[in-house]
Amino acid sequence: MQAVRETLCDFFAAACARSPRFCLASETHWDRAISFVDASYSRFFSREHLPTVGYTFPEFWQSCCITGHYDYAMINNCLRYGHLVTVEARCLHGSAADAPKLAAYVKEALRLRRDLWETLWHSRVVGPTGVEVTGDGDVLHGLHRSRMTG
Repeated sequence: MQAVRETLCDFFAAACARSPRFCLASETHWDRAISFVDASYSRFFSREHLPTVGYTFPEFWQSCCITGHYDYAMINNCLRYGHLVTVEARCLHGSAADAPKLAAYVKEALRLRRDLWETLWHSRVVGPTGVEVTGDGDVLHGLHRSRMTG
């Protein structure tokens, strides 16, 4: 595995030398590659998944693929955990236009993220220590800490 990491390191250095704004997207969660990757394709199917990579490597951007026309809980998780939203309508052969209700929900979720930019985007997910959330049993929550103001 060391040779793979060295190859990735050499490739990344050469690409950045050629284009200082070079970014790399991946479909890996290999901890040795995370320092080179700007965003990673991910699939989270559980409504209550634990984003261990996000907790361990807060600088690492993960996506969450949205495959169903009514995957509202997954959109909520994108806000809750700071994931990129990836809509995969019709098994990657369609667009958000193929799921108009979902598209409207995504649009509103992204508007909310923009309105709360520092809180929901320029932040890292942290453990909910010292916070008490009350509500019925279906309330899911996440706690974010600003990357800018701490």
